[in-house]
Order: sequence, then C-alpha cells, then structure tokens
Amino acid sequence: MGVKGELTTRLTFGFRCHPNYGNDLRLQYNTIMADINDSTILEYIASQLVGKSISAKKIGKIPREVIMNGNYLLS
Repeated sequence: MGVKGELTTRLTFGFRCHPNYGNDLRLQYNTIMADINDSTILEYIASQLVGKSISAKKIGKIPREVIMNGNYLLS
C-alpha cells in the first residue's frame, strides 16, 4: 500500500467512536475546523518556522455556518 493509503488508514483510526456518539464527534470536528478557518494559524506556524513575523493573506472564506453544518468533513 502506498503512502496515501497509509495516511488515510491512520486518519481513519484516529476518529473511531461508538455509533451512538458519531453525531457528537462530527459536531466537535466541525467546530475545530471552523475555529481553524477563523484563526491566523498559518501566519503563526510560518512565523515559528522562519523565526520572524510573517503575514499571510487568506484567499476566499468559507462561512462558519457552512462548516458547522457540513456532514462529511471527515471524509
């Protein structure tokens, strides 16, 4: 199996849960993804890598409600 298959397998294993909690897991994951979308994490990581302040402009914006209402962000 190639790298892509191994990565997908590992990501899938990271999100196992009992079927009764699947919707809760989806909502938690959507919240995390919406928070990342609203953040400046890209600038922070780039600044940490190069050791000086980096400015990055976001291109496009996904509205928070679209992310929060998504059903298949884990796919």
